[in-house]
Amino acid sequence: MSNRRSSILLKLISAFGFLPILAAPMLASAQEDQITFHRDIEPILQRSCQNCHRAGGVGPMPLVTYEQVAPFAETLKAEALNFIFLSISPLPNILTGL
Repeated sequence: MSNRRSSILLKLISAFGFLPILAAPMLASAQEDQITFHRDIEPILQRSCQNCHRAGGVGPMPLVTYEQVAPFAETLKAEALNFIFLSISPLPNILTGL
């Protein structure tokens, strides 16, 4: 997994109060200051989620403001962790023959 992708996923995970022990060294080297929603998380959501997850969009809920995102923190953490696992695990390659 690329350093940039790791950094983005770790920001998402740690912004919602969860930091896996295995990710701590990557986070420490990737970022020194405190993560904030508006500076670190909102741009990721704007780039990757808000095309669909906005009022009138096809996503089931808007993910535009902190107040809209916060109730889904646990779900977003699980999705991010699943993505990290699938990105670093050899299992998908074994299953797909890649």
